[in-house]
Amino acid sequence: MSNDPQRCVSGVSTKARPRVLVAEPRDELRELYADYLARNGFHVIEAVDGAEAIDKAFQFCPAGLVIDFALDGIDGLRVVRRLRADERTYELPILMIGTDSGAASAVLASNAGVDAFLPKPCLPSTLLTEVMKLLARSAPPSAHTL
Repeated sequence: MSNDPQRCVSGVSTKARPRVLVAEPRDELRELYADYLARNGFHVIEAVDGAEAIDKAFQFCPAGLVIDFALDGIDGLRVVRRLRADERTYELPILMIGTDSGAASAVLASNAGVDAFLPKPCLPSTLLTEVMKLLARSAPPSAHTL
């Protein structure tokens, strides 16, 4: 077995449900988002901080990442930069959510490599819509079928 990292290409769980990583420090929000995405056909992996988000992104090769701007430890922007710098995850679709609805946070997120930004509070239905749009834009025609 080679030690060379391989690019994450699957993002699809064993039951052909798209795998999405949700990195959110607040338990109630993380569980709300994860439950809603799971009820709508996604296989959800959860992370509570930046280090765990990076580890799980490499371990599970998700189809997409929903990440909070202000994670504990390694913040969301640093996580995004780390994932964009790695050949395994540089194309991972990333949706960032943050408490600042101003343009400054969205610009910082975009400069870090985020594909989409939603301000908090964010309804689960809005999050679902954005995740679906993000995955549809990034997926080859048959890659992320439900």
